Order: sequence, then structure tokens, then C-alpha cells
Amino acid sequence: MTRLPQSIFVLFLSTGLSVLTLSASQIPIAILSLDPVSGTSATFDISNETGPNASAPDFPATSQVTFETFSLNVNFLGGGTVTEDMSQFTSDGSGGFTGDFSFDLSSFSITSAQLTGALSPLEIQLSDGSFATLASSFDALFSPSSGNTLAAGDSAVIAVAQTPEPDYTLLIAAALSTILIAAGKLRLLGGGK
Repeated sequence: MTRLPQSIFVLFLSTGLSVLTLSASQIPIAILSLDPVSGTSATFDISNETGPNASAPDFPATSQVTFETFSLNVNFLGGGTVTEDMSQFTSDGSGGFTGDFSFDLSSFSITSAQLTGALSPLEIQLSDGSFATLASSFDALFSPSSGNTLAAGDSAVIAVAQTPEPDYTLLIAAALSTILIAAGKLRLLGGGK
């Protein structure tokens, strides 16, 4: 009799763990960097690493991905934020962008920057010949490589979620349905007395 509830518990546990291990994978598409301009000044740049700039395995998107819109929120030590939108960047001619505004890092220490935006196309080909669907928007946090402030030369990879993401509601419902069906069958067989 104790074996029956243990079987149901093992079934539930294994189904639950398989739900937890499913997650959307990330596809790297670009590099956000804080590049030196002169002296202690630096600017944010976005290097598009898709299409002709792809380099597998680090940047596998062989289809050209375009930044439709984006916004960069820059956070300063001691408080304060500056937001730069796409109009404050100049195209670099390769699908990326160079910031038009320089930050004097000796006067304005930057603790982090967050880049959000939208992309197209969403259906892309990867270097292994497979296809992927990207999420329509992205959100990338740029933190210091060391210490508590960004330094000229720091960079971060911008990765976009691959969709479709698993629908956890359906997976959990399927797991519970399986358990209820198994429990119902056990009662019919007389094992649930």
C-alpha cells in the first residue's frame, strides 16, 4: 500500500523537475561597450554581431537582425539616471550604433546601464543551418566587469530570448492531469482503499 503513494510521488516529482528544467535559450546578437573617446571620456556603442558580422559559436545569427528601436538607461554612482534613445546614436554602417554623447567618467561614475528595445526580423537562421524565433523585445543589463563602476573598455553581450518559451501553465496542468488519472485508475483497481 505504501508503494502506490510512492509511485505517484515519483511521477509528480519527475514531471515537476522536467517543467523546471525547460527555459528559453538566449541567442547573442550584439555587444554593448563603453568605449574611450579621449582622456577620461567614453561613449556607449552597440556592435551588431549578426548577418555578415556573425562569428559562430559566440554570435551564431547569420541572418541580419535590425534594432528597430532602443533606449539606454545609464545609472550613476550616488543616484541619478540619464536615458538615451535611438536618436542619440549614429549608425556605424554595419547594423550597430555609436553614441553621440560622451560621459566624463572622472566626474560621473556609472554603476550600470540597461538597454531595452525591439528587433526585426524575428525569424532568423543560425550558423548551424537551423532556424530560431527571437522574442520581439530585449532587455540587457550592463554591469561593471570589476569594482562597482563601469570603466572605459568594459563590454557586455546582448542576448535575446529564443521563443516560444514553454507555457508553464499547460505543463503544470498536464502533470496534474496525469497524476489525477493515475490516482483514478488506482481507485478503480482497488489500490486506493
